Amino acid sequence: MNDIFLTQITLDPYDRRVRRALTDRYALHQIVYSLRGEGRDGRLLWRLEPFNGKKRPVVLAQTPFAPDLGYLLEHGLGDAQVRRIQLEQKPGVYAFRLEANAVRRREQRARPLVDPDEQVRWLEEKLAPLELLSVLPVRTTILDIRKPGGDTYSLNAVLFEGKLGIPDNAAVEAKAMMQTGIGRSRSMGLGMLSLKRTI
Repeated sequence: MNDIFLTQITLDPYDRRVRRALTDRYALHQIVYSLRGEGRDGRLLWRLEPFNGKKRPVVLAQTPFAPDLGYLLEHGLGDAQVRRIQLEQKPGVYAFRLEANAVRRREQRARPLVDPDEQVRWLEEKLAPLELLSVLPVRTTILDIRKPGGDTYSLNAVLFEGKLGIPDNAAVEAKAMMQTGIGRSRSMGLGMLSLKRTI
């Protein structure tokens, strides 16, 4: 499958449910997962785009199915624009954005990486055979996930931005990364790789 649906959700920051979701990642997960509707299968990847409070918050969601916007629009949580695009990345140089849960397993546990150099090495390993050409200073955010029933846990969300190269023989791997995401905790808005060709 080469086609995907990219949904840009512009949330209403004045809605109390949206304000809660911006500080509660599980609540935001529930809003985004309403795009599934009923009977829609396939990987849903999403990311809360960086924002500073001056602009309305934006969520990008990527699905292999046409999203169900009913819940989002009926409850007045925001507006949505949907584009159907072809998921085919040709060899070249691309600007990228990825927010991911950068961890390594040690002693049967997932340990978050806090050192920026270790985070970049982790990224290089995950992107291979794509080539990491440059990366801007990373931003790390600790997400506290509060699930129904009182269970809580934390995620180490690292935002990577920069440029990468897709070699001639790595187009299939690039497509797979965009389809399935990178790293853990993808249901919580981590792991979605976005590319924009520059050369």
